[in-house]
Amino acid sequence: MRKIFYIISLGVFGFFLNSETLVAQEAALDSIIESYKDQAWELKYSNETEANRVLQLGLKRSRKLKRQADEGYFYRKLISQKGFNGETDSAQYYFETGMKFALRQDSLEDSGLVGKLHSEMGEMSHRNGALKEAIYHYQKADSVFRAVNDSLGITIAKLNLGNIYYVQGEYPKAIQLYLEGDQMADTTQYQYIKGTIYNSLSASYGALEDDKKAKLFAEKALETFTKEKDQYPEYMPLAYTNLAQKEQADGNYDKALALLDEMDLFIEEKGLEASKSLAATRRAKIYLEMERYAEAIEVLEATNHLLDKYRINAETDFDYHYTLGVAYVESGASQKALQTLEPLEAKADSLEMLSEVAYINDALANLYASRGDFTKAYQAQEKFQKINDSLFTLEKQRSFKEIDAKYESEKKERQLAETRADLAQRELEVKQKNALVYGGFGLAMILGLLGYLLYNQQKLKNRQLQRETELKTALARIETQNKLQEQRLRISRDLHDNIGSQLTFVTSSIENLSYGMSNQEDKVRHKLKTISEFTTQTIYELRDTIWAMNKEQISCEDLQTRIANFIDQAHRSQEQVTFQVEISPSVPSHHTFTSVQGMNTYRIIQEAVNNAMKYAKATVIGVRLDKVDDQFQVTVQDDGNGFDPSNVPLGNGLQNMKKRAHDLNGSLQLSSEPNVGTTVRLEFPTMN
Repeated sequence: MRKIFYIISLGVFGFFLNSETLVAQEAALDSIIESYKDQAWELKYSNETEANRVLQLGLKRSRKLKRQADEGYFYRKLISQKGFNGETDSAQYYFETGMKFALRQDSLEDSGLVGKLHSEMGEMSHRNGALKEAIYHYQKADSVFRAVNDSLGITIAKLNLGNIYYVQGEYPKAIQLYLEGDQMADTTQYQYIKGTIYNSLSASYGALEDDKKAKLFAEKALETFTKEKDQYPEYMPLAYTNLAQKEQADGNYDKALALLDEMDLFIEEKGLEASKSLAATRRAKIYLEMERYAEAIEVLEATNHLLDKYRINAETDFDYHYTLGVAYVESGASQKALQTLEPLEAKADSLEMLSEVAYINDALANLYASRGDFTKAYQAQEKFQKINDSLFTLEKQRSFKEIDAKYESEKKERQLAETRADLAQRELEVKQKNALVYGGFGLAMILGLLGYLLYNQQKLKNRQLQRETELKTALARIETQNKLQEQRLRISRDLHDNIGSQLTFVTSSIENLSYGMSNQEDKVRHKLKTISEFTTQTIYELRDTIWAMNKEQISCEDLQTRIANFIDQAHRSQEQVTFQVEISPSVPSHHTFTSVQGMNTYRIIQEAVNNAMKYAKATVIGVRLDKVDDQFQVTVQDDGNGFDPSNVPLGNGLQNMKKRAHDLNGSLQLSSEPNVGTTVRLEFPTMN
């Protein structure tokens, strides 16, 4: 920090000063203003109040001396300092005042002061968790820097904007901005910015699970920062932490911890106390993966006081407390886990960290339930379920988009092939016409040729009209199918989100009630167990229905898998029963059923097997699928008690089976003999 060696006072004899004295006086004034800048930077982390006072003195001095460039500088740094202190309203005031000042000064506007003010405001918003406002200011800064051709400003704007997209999980957008910033950084002399970009690229590729590129850029970042570690030491901890994370992802815990040990030594050497919490968070995450929970808690709690002291930015602060909350959960410290995770939910929402919000609500649901607060437990579990499903839906949407892209590509290729075929056909027709014309067989032949050509032209028009009609019909069919599929997905989501979650909570609540009852309440516990089993079975059937609704077609292989899962579940419930499932080689694995066919077939098998287990007291139950000519045959046979069909009225189950067979345009045959067993045979056409 520069020192103030003297202060110039102007008195009544000032008019006697010669030119040399005026030059010295000007230099002294420059020194005073520069000293304010240096003092503010030195005090930024250690004494916020004093840093703010020094910046205001610098602004006042610059105004008095009409030093426009310095006045603009102090507006920018007051925005930064106020944002660092969490005083967002004051930061907004200095931004608005600084903008009015900048727009009055044509020369300063040309030099990019407007862009720098937006850039500072963007960083302030980012630090305090206002991501939408941050994006707005960074984009404005980028446009201004482009207008004045400020390479450094453009680079920093792209880096900052990329960081926002990274936090929001839009990694491809972030990578594109980082790479553009890297190209711009080559035109500047600030290599530490390239190191920062490499760090950000490493994190983004890591999030996309491209471990090779992630580690490559982490190594490049550390190499770049090392070259300028004396001039910009504060960036080294970021590089160490990032590379340690990549070694951790590869399972190289010893290498990761060794890097953090080097980082701790560097922090001590350079006096970078503000970076200790960053190192502690990464070290704790490694300990968590190694299941060394007590050590993770110890290293985090030892640096907790630094968060408030240095006002760490919103994402880093959240990451620290989130890691501490996970450590408390894993170590069984439920009270501390609850106190740590409850305040984090709102922060995670504001930072749009969906997976973290899901984890927090899942953990809170278990913590609330263990304390008997089932209302909060239900609310947290419901939110977890919705977020978890939305994350699954996003993945599903990405898959659908990839499928649509492939479909569009194939469709264009087919259209191109058809166009080429049409061109070839037309060329052939032209050649034929020329050959006939050049033949010169007279007027009669010419008239005949014209008639032939007219006929062909009409034929081509008819063919074209036919193709257009077929295309319109196909498009209408596809649009209808898409709407039906959207409706199915919407209904299935509603069933899963609402009924499924409610049934799950009912089951959980019944089990909790049952555990809390004494042995004298066996009847009530037995009744609760029956209700729980019925609810669980309802959930399974609901999932089967959702499975069928989510598909336009069900392959034979899908159906076989579903039947096998059901049989496996039935065997676990009654281990004394032997199940035999046989799929005839005549059944083609590539055959597809409609969702109605697949579901009805599965329900008939399910009902027949359940009847055999529940009423027949069977020891062996066989299920066989055959294909004879153009008919599918499904046979369920048991060796149970059997009965006389003529003397036993058909119940609802058998009536439902017959109705499902009718919906399949097939038939259901039931044969049974007392003490021998029962056979149920379903036959329905393949319809393919």
